Amino acid sequence: MGGQNPTGTTTFCAELDLLSQDELPTQLRRLVAEQVGLILRRTAGSAFAATHRREDDQMPAVEASVVIARPVGDVWKYLTKAENLPDWASVIDRATQITDGPVAVGTQWRGAIGLVGIGFTWLVEFTHCELNKATEFTSVESKLAFTCSTTFEEVDGGTRFTCRVESETGFGGLFGKLTGPIAAKASSRALRASLENLADVLSRRRRIRAHQAIDFSA
Repeated sequence: MGGQNPTGTTTFCAELDLLSQDELPTQLRRLVAEQVGLILRRTAGSAFAATHRREDDQMPAVEASVVIARPVGDVWKYLTKAENLPDWASVIDRATQITDGPVAVGTQWRGAIGLVGIGFTWLVEFTHCELNKATEFTSVESKLAFTCSTTFEEVDGGTRFTCRVESETGFGGLFGKLTGPIAAKASSRALRASLENLADVLSRRRRIRAHQAIDFSA
């Protein structure tokens, strides 16, 4: 039968041939039990290795939130402009929108990212867009397959912005099994720092605009 080990089968049959009729039932049960146990151990070992390969390769979802002292509409307007990404996201080197019109399902952004000494370009496409509520985009071209989802929530003091990034392929294939976990931790720290920077950037913009609005002629 397919998948049998010829050497194991021959040894098994040879042991049966040496048994007397009286020994056959007892020893047959012993030999069968040993062979089944061997098969189960091999199967369990393969499953264990496969499970750990998946766990090593997968990247846990990275998520962070920040409260920004600006109305939801202002935060939405700023964050849905690709060219603003490098101003607050520390790992983004450049970003631009390559389709026309405001952000909507089907909108595409292209850019470059740098993380743990490795840089690569990416092309993403928006798969969800709910004005002033939520967005989601997925990589179309990238060494690292990823999805980024965001939510905008009106709260006391401004807007709670939440960003979640996850990858089906994980960092293992891009950075290697040893560097992958380091890259995942670095990504988590970078996201938190970027959101803090975002809140600061929008706060500064608010102060600048308030200053410019002062009427000094009075």
